[in-house]
Amino acid sequence: MYWELSINSGAWKFNELAFWVDAVVSGTLLLSAFFIEVLHPANVIIKVRPISELAEFFMRTRVYFVKIGYSEKPVKFLFKLNSEIRPPYHKFEIEHSKFEIRTMLQIQENVSLKNFNTFGIDASARYFVEVAHEDDLAELFMDPQWMHMKRLVMGGGSNMLLVNDFDGLVIRINIRGIEHRLNHNDVFVEAGAGEVWNDLVNYCVDRGYAGIENLSLIPGSVGASPVQNIGAYGVELQDVFKSCKAFEIATCQLKTFSKEDCKFGYRDSIFKNEYKAQYIIVSLKLQLSLIPNINLKYGAIEQELANRNITNPTIKDVSRVVSHIRVSKLPDPSTIGNAGSFFKNPIIGTAQFAQLIANFPNVVHYPAGDGLVKLAAGWLIEQCGWKGKVVGNTGTWKNQSLVLVNHGGATGEEVYSLSSQIIDTVYSKFGVLLEREVNIIG
Repeated sequence: MYWELSINSGAWKFNELAFWVDAVVSGTLLLSAFFIEVLHPANVIIKVRPISELAEFFMRTRVYFVKIGYSEKPVKFLFKLNSEIRPPYHKFEIEHSKFEIRTMLQIQENVSLKNFNTFGIDASARYFVEVAHEDDLAELFMDPQWMHMKRLVMGGGSNMLLVNDFDGLVIRINIRGIEHRLNHNDVFVEAGAGEVWNDLVNYCVDRGYAGIENLSLIPGSVGASPVQNIGAYGVELQDVFKSCKAFEIATCQLKTFSKEDCKFGYRDSIFKNEYKAQYIIVSLKLQLSLIPNINLKYGAIEQELANRNITNPTIKDVSRVVSHIRVSKLPDPSTIGNAGSFFKNPIIGTAQFAQLIANFPNVVHYPAGDGLVKLAAGWLIEQCGWKGKVVGNTGTWKNQSLVLVNHGGATGEEVYSLSSQIIDTVYSKFGVLLEREVNIIG
């Protein structure tokens, strides 16, 4: 096991000298070693390979002393940390300087991905690595072996279907942290790509930061949200998006993308098109507000608010109602494997829509801009008799035909085959071609 001590010093200036670390518990010296790697004078990275006793100590201790210094001066500072180190990442501060202790990258082989995808498909990865810090990506891709290998970037694994084993490197992004900054009535919230999206929603709603309450309970990670331009109940990510920071694989550099740079569309962005597989998102910044602009465009929200006798809803009310609606319609991935909505709601022209509504007067639809109409994919699928249908180990959800499920033991190929059958029957009946929203891997 490797550990890494990173020092971002404001009060002290470090040169490219040999550093040492002493870890002391109850007066017993556990480690005294020299280190020579200095990546930057203001951001010193000290890499440690501890003896087993020290590794266990890092895992369990709540109080310890560490002395850090360099060879010309025997002791630079001595401090006490009253908190437990929780691998793979821990931060703390002392005297205006920031410290980090984290595990170094560990590449694993032949790892099952069953617990890393919400469909619960038991596919495996030839190689697997978990990234907890943006600097880890540079370290990873500076190695030619990984730079040129087939790769798959995962967050929460909630918007993918693994059709086969992945014969390459799976990179699971677990970069954490949420911060916010107030500027009059504007609130700028920045979150690590590995944060759970709904945890970010709750963080904002609990503090009265308005703008993403309609996006409550959407599965997945923060890092996936700009790739998909996630949306629900009349709100899309692009409505509150300020910027995102992404790692460019070819150059090992970080780049900031504005809203315009991302070229957002319906469940679409530049990261699914021109820049597909070229960048890895590491953080997201949103621009929210202290002044709510309650969005009740979807009748289901209004109806549920009325059922609760709420006439002047707060963002917390909206979030609770949206969560209730989603729970009533969608299965819990922890009990029944699924990836949420499997298909996009199709958008067609007014001419095609005129012909469609003439034949099917009850077709569920919504305006989608000049000359365009959005159809409810779930309604189309249900009219073809698919709602709640079981096919082998797969099927559609009993409360929402838009959701495909794994009843247990299904393979990715089974789920994909079911989706193809649904696409064919919808096209045969309505002349409308459904498009998969879930990313097909393999």
